[in-house]
Amino acid sequence: MKSLSRLCGTWVGKLLPGLLWLGALPVLAQTTAIKENLGPAINTVEDQILPVLSLDGQTLYFSENATNGHYEVWFSQLDQAGNWQPKQKAKGLNPTTAGSKYVFAQAEIDLLLVNGWFEQEGGAWVQSTGLSWYRPSLGQFIPLNIPELQRQARGQFVNAFLHRPTKTLLLSYAEDQRKNLYVCRAENPQATWTALRWRAPVRLPASVNSEFDETTPFLDADGTMMYFASNRPGGYGETDIYYSQRLDDSWVRWSEPENLGFRVNSNFSEIYYGISPLRDFSYFVSYKHSYGSGDIFRLKADSVQNSPAASPPLRLEGLEEASHPDPVEVTELTVEEYKPNNLVFLVDRSGSMQQLDKLPLLKLSLKRLIGELRSIDRLTLISFADSARIDFTTQKVTQKDSLFSLIDSFVADGTTKAHRGLQKAYDYTTKNYIDDGNNEIILVTDGQFSLSIEDRQRIEANRSILLSVVGLGTDSQALTNLRRLATKAHGSFIHIRHAETGTEMLLEEVKARSLR
Repeated sequence: MKSLSRLCGTWVGKLLPGLLWLGALPVLAQTTAIKENLGPAINTVEDQILPVLSLDGQTLYFSENATNGHYEVWFSQLDQAGNWQPKQKAKGLNPTTAGSKYVFAQAEIDLLLVNGWFEQEGGAWVQSTGLSWYRPSLGQFIPLNIPELQRQARGQFVNAFLHRPTKTLLLSYAEDQRKNLYVCRAENPQATWTALRWRAPVRLPASVNSEFDETTPFLDADGTMMYFASNRPGGYGETDIYYSQRLDDSWVRWSEPENLGFRVNSNFSEIYYGISPLRDFSYFVSYKHSYGSGDIFRLKADSVQNSPAASPPLRLEGLEEASHPDPVEVTELTVEEYKPNNLVFLVDRSGSMQQLDKLPLLKLSLKRLIGELRSIDRLTLISFADSARIDFTTQKVTQKDSLFSLIDSFVADGTTKAHRGLQKAYDYTTKNYIDDGNNEIILVTDGQFSLSIEDRQRIEANRSILLSVVGLGTDSQALTNLRRLATKAHGSFIHIRHAETGTEMLLEEVKARSLR
């Protein structure tokens, strides 16, 4: 795909198959991945916001805070390896005015929806509050005449989302002291885009708008699911992403908004959420794990895996203080002393694990260990009850707060059926195998766990993979059997009994196994 600098004066019909605010899917809290910073090719210490993808998913557009305090439009292109290339400034979309520049959507190949009401005075562009169409082939801005918008927005920034199937705008701006979401419909939706006559914006109902700020709306292609950012109470951080379902063809009936969950939201702020037209990633802006301000992240979609509960986790009394370890600046697992680890945790989350000396205690121990892991370590979390599921896997341990939230979300329920989980554990250990590293499965359970003939054959066929066992609770017979299992599998047996020493025992096991 050719450079966007051609937008300065060349028709883009041969250039882009379409520029579109990110396409449509149901809620994407279901994934085995964690959010990924797009890296220094895109993000800097400056603020990056408003990610927009081309229809083919190969070009990313966004705005960055410039040295003059205003935002400018940039773009990046995806290479064959799936990496975003170093960004370039989109000069044709950045006329010299005193305001910020944003691309919100593309209505058609040669027509973009952009921020600002642009008019020419004395051969120069003057920008004021509002929205405009922009024709790249002509370098022409065409203001949208939206009744009451400039008065309601009071000269402040208007964020816009264009729902192309219905020719409807979703807007967010502060008519009073807080930002709300609005719908703006066309009186003549059969007309061409530039001939549309817009009605005055109408505020969405209280089921969506709260007494706090709501902004950055995104609506799926079907027009049934809306995502937006809000700083309402009960979230993970300052601003979280929420979603609400449109319940009929009107714009007045919406479901109660729900938090999108910890895989996107953090204890900082997340905004500008949308989903790629390729349906492979969601893209959004986060101020957590950034290079200095807002950065653009993506989260891989995986509709096969079931996500843990998406609501902010509840804390169990008595274990709250230690539930989130302090960041580790200097790890005990120094590269000079300890080999890389490939760790696969197979965790029992059946109903019997809900006691305080079981799953809650394990959560503390896991987070203590993860706090010490390095980017050279590999980690997979598999949990089992009535069935086994892959909760998380990565070949580079980063963004540990997301992992802590994932662990906090585990809920004990169901029966203990671990054999499929053991098979998955060996599959992922083999997949992420590290030559001259510590490749270890750590089974964590409180109950009876017998080996089938197939399990025994698998263990014998994978002697280079350790199978260690963590026993929880006080059932002496179960603990004895688990100890025997660890011995047969050539691994360690660890009995975690209380928080004072239990939180160190997993770390000590990994240190012993990975010592050079």
